[in-house]
Amino acid sequence: MADPTCSTSPLSQLHKFAYEGNKNKLKNLLKTEQNIDKLDQNGNTALYCACARGAKDCVKLLLEKSANPNERCQDNETPMHVAARYGHTKVLVLLLEYGGDLRLHDIHNRTPKTCAMQQENSALRRKTLALIEETRMNAQLQTNKTDAQKLSMLSITPKSRDELVNPCSVGFGILYKSTGEIGMPIFLPAIKENDLEHDYGGETFNNGAFMVYESMRWKELHVVTVKRLHSSIADQGHSDLLIEELKYFKKINHCPNILSIMGFCQYVNSEGLMLMFERVQVGSLFAVLHERPLSKRPKLKSICQIMMNVCDALIFLHQMNILHCYVSSHSIFLTNFHTAKLGNLEYAVEKSGDLARQRRTRVVENKMENCAYNWLAPEILENSIPTELSDMYSYCVVVWEMFECRIPWQSCDHIEIQHEMLIKGNMLPVDHEKIAFPFSRIVKDGFSNPIKRMGFEEVRGVLENYQMSLHSQSMSKVKLGRLYQRVPRAKANSVTGLETLNSDEVDKTSENSAEYIKCDAYRLLEEFYYLRNFDRFWKKIGFLQLFILKEIVIELNSSSSSSSSICSKDISILIN
Repeated sequence: MADPTCSTSPLSQLHKFAYEGNKNKLKNLLKTEQNIDKLDQNGNTALYCACARGAKDCVKLLLEKSANPNERCQDNETPMHVAARYGHTKVLVLLLEYGGDLRLHDIHNRTPKTCAMQQENSALRRKTLALIEETRMNAQLQTNKTDAQKLSMLSITPKSRDELVNPCSVGFGILYKSTGEIGMPIFLPAIKENDLEHDYGGETFNNGAFMVYESMRWKELHVVTVKRLHSSIADQGHSDLLIEELKYFKKINHCPNILSIMGFCQYVNSEGLMLMFERVQVGSLFAVLHERPLSKRPKLKSICQIMMNVCDALIFLHQMNILHCYVSSHSIFLTNFHTAKLGNLEYAVEKSGDLARQRRTRVVENKMENCAYNWLAPEILENSIPTELSDMYSYCVVVWEMFECRIPWQSCDHIEIQHEMLIKGNMLPVDHEKIAFPFSRIVKDGFSNPIKRMGFEEVRGVLENYQMSLHSQSMSKVKLGRLYQRVPRAKANSVTGLETLNSDEVDKTSENSAEYIKCDAYRLLEEFYYLRNFDRFWKKIGFLQLFILKEIVIELNSSSSSSSSICSKDISILIN
């Protein structure tokens, strides 16, 4: 590890005192320091520096000030790795008491145990490995108790042992045991591995390059879907993704548009993890669009409903100060034929009000073909700070994907995608004949400069009005001669469950839907003209109708008919 004392910049003072083991100076500095987990020029936290030197007093002080024992530092190491490497067992015990995790891997696929095995001093090596093994045995003992239902992953972090719940850190995730004194805390049950069995009647599908969603039964009664690592890559350090995802699911209260987590299961050796979700009956959107025989395009109503569900989920996450950073068809799950839910939070990051403290997402490390890069925003590809508008770009790519029925940038690897978007400045082509209005408008804005992208609240309003227009059964007469024709009824696809239309019907649907919106807007304008009631007009008019009012003005001006009862001048005044 590089010596942090080599720099005299103010940023490194915190790390310098921690590395030197100067508790008094460190204590005084922490009175004014706001970001205790900030990184120095070497990419390390102050806690990492203190652990490297075995400065137990400084380590304890930093942990008491809420330093993160699992914060990623240089080469994706954590303070646990460096303490194990140098055989600082007393420091390691402290880290374990404050939630240190022995399962995490660095960039070279090493766990703290692997680092301990590299210790040259045989006595220190044996002592450190004995501590890790004892911790693992204790974790198995805690998890396999008959009252495992009482061991819970709570969405709160106790400040002391005098609160309603007592933390029981076992080095392989923090388990909490209910005291049963006051209240009824919400918990996720720790499931025994032998309580789960494969369900041959449900859907099992691959998800990206690393994960599998397997249909299983819990205690032979409850049908669930379990997310686990693919067996072929189980030993490559990707289990950290599930650990990270569980951390964010703990922070999320129930949201009807986010995949509901029901529990978690650690393998017998305590080093692997599975997440148990509600049953996903149909599969991921990626599987439905690209891995199954979808001979026809999804109906507009299905696309609108799916994207509204995803939009609601992202609005909720952003309100919880969480950026998803991995919005793709892999992350959208059809739990039944009519409901889409958002999942895959392994690459999420917390949103910070201070841009200097905003973390980057690790999604750029997933360079497998057709897994992540195809949906990432240009600013994420540049490893810039993620924002809510980055999620909006990825959301628009999914909209594009549903209309085009093909994988975005399908024939390109991650290097070619970066070259096309960052060097050449190319974006996915927006075909207005395939992508119906207003989706084409949303996608076009989404592919533009971030500051020009629509917000999720605005998109939600557009889709809600569009859905209302699609569901309307009335026919509107228009003095310009337009007449809305009913859209042909679609049939549910027997394989995917999505309502589909053939290509001719889709084109006709797009055209007729746009015509109907014009009719509805014109009808409301007539009502305004006769009643002169602005309040009533603005309550009824929607985003979509407003988009095409100017087009109506142009048609009225060009119309030779003198019988038009609405004056284009009045409309121009209204919309301007």
